[in-house]
Amino acid sequence: MKAFFEKIISIFFVLCIAFIPLNFDGKGFQFQITQFLFRDLIEFLQHQFFKKAFKNIDFSSDTIALNLLIFVLFFVSILVVIILHKFKFRNLKLIEISKTIIVYYLAYILLKYGFDKIFKSQFYLPEPNILGSKFGDLSRDILYWSTIGTSRFYSISLGIIEVFTAILLLLNRTRILGLTFAIGVFTNVILVNFGFDISVKTFSILLLLMTIFALFPELKTLFDFFIRRKQTQLMAPEFNLIKEKPVYFSIKTFVIGLIFIQILLPYFETQNFNDDDFSRPFLHGSYQVIESNQKKSNFKICHFYIHRKNYLILENENDKKIDYYFETDIVKNQLKLINYKMKVQIISFDYNKKDSILKLNFPDFKLISKAQNWQKSKVFKNDFHWTIDEIK
Repeated sequence: MKAFFEKIISIFFVLCIAFIPLNFDGKGFQFQITQFLFRDLIEFLQHQFFKKAFKNIDFSSDTIALNLLIFVLFFVSILVVIILHKFKFRNLKLIEISKTIIVYYLAYILLKYGFDKIFKSQFYLPEPNILGSKFGDLSRDILYWSTIGTSRFYSISLGIIEVFTAILLLLNRTRILGLTFAIGVFTNVILVNFGFDISVKTFSILLLLMTIFALFPELKTLFDFFIRRKQTQLMAPEFNLIKEKPVYFSIKTFVIGLIFIQILLPYFETQNFNDDDFSRPFLHGSYQVIESNQKKSNFKICHFYIHRKNYLILENENDKKIDYYFETDIVKNQLKLINYKMKVQIISFDYNKKDSILKLNFPDFKLISKAQNWQKSKVFKNDFHWTIDEIK
């Protein structure tokens, strides 16, 4: 029964790796395959048991659809093991193969998020609208993300730890050490996700369970060595399908090379190796309204912000905000605003770069505003105090 259960877990984790979409670069091939195979079933289960679930099934973080997909994959893994036993395929090295796949997958995830932190792509600088918000008005996840984003040193440090852990996983001799480090890394990620209500809880738990599963045979040995102080010997958890060493090392080098190319190529294409200093879109920033003819408006705009992901965020005197997605027409000097009900309105703008004056011409009113130097905020001041005596 132990071997039977281990095979179920092995296949389950491999299925999770294959079918839980990683949408780092949009909804790619993996997402399309998962949609094709499981969308109808997940949609049926949602309709039967979860009436309030999102109608748009994209298997994103912590959605009911993702949790149902995991349940279905676990059920499929049970069926696969039963079928294999029925047809006498009991000698397949499923557990060893799956652990090798898991190790490379964990290394890929750690490298991806590690380099994202090193290049400040994950914990990016807080946007002007966040800096202009009151502390108490922000949710815990935005507070955490924004606080980490203000420190390039801390972000890079976290990234280096994750990249180092991934390299340990990729080297056979240091794999157990890497898995031990990975347990610490993923445990911290889970604590952060739960503590700050960040919506990657399910995926981070899966990563930790995969790590524990890959390290499980050596847990007793590690306990004997560190706690009971016994002389022990660790065995690197890797199953080599190819016996010829030159061929094996060639394939391994090729796979690792592909992983690094897939992760690093976007940074070389954009030349964005420090997102803090990377150029922002046209008009991006914070604006103080200095003149307005909003005489009859119930929402008198005093500030507005232009987000790097094409959002115009209007703020009134009571710190209430309304946001629109927008598209820019540089030729016509127009912004196409789209609200959450998909209603479209066109406004014209005029920007004077010399004095940083931006005019927005809405159908019923006009705003004249001046850009604020949001990057001079105190939170970005690069201070370091070795002793508290230096703080003034």
